[in-house]
Amino acid sequence: MIYITRKRVKGWSLSKECEKLGITKESVVFCGRGTKFGNPFSLKEYKLEDSLRLFKEYFLQNKERFEELRHKNLSCWCSKKNFDKGLCHCDIIRRFLDTQSDETDKNTVTHVEYKK
Repeated sequence: MIYITRKRVKGWSLSKECEKLGITKESVVFCGRGTKFGNPFSLKEYKLEDSLRLFKEYFLQNKERFEELRHKNLSCWCSKKNFDKGLCHCDIIRRFLDTQSDETDKNTVTHVEYKK
């Protein structure tokens, strides 16, 4: 699985990132807030730790909803720093899908963050 940090900078596009990585845009699913895979527990209302704890509970109660993300690459607004520390809801999704995976290399995650 490849994790791509979305950027709000001039010239950034998902298509360009996918081309650099040799993956298709269709293999990437954006999991930001407001999508069906986003964390519904806003940082405006909850501290980060509480938001992630609540998302994990929500995820475990609704994990079948996330099955379609298996073998997909994930994208979110979270930084590489937060993703690497497990402070992104995409990491919760990835960890579950990896533990349920038949693939031999279950813990391989590539994070890509390009700065212009």
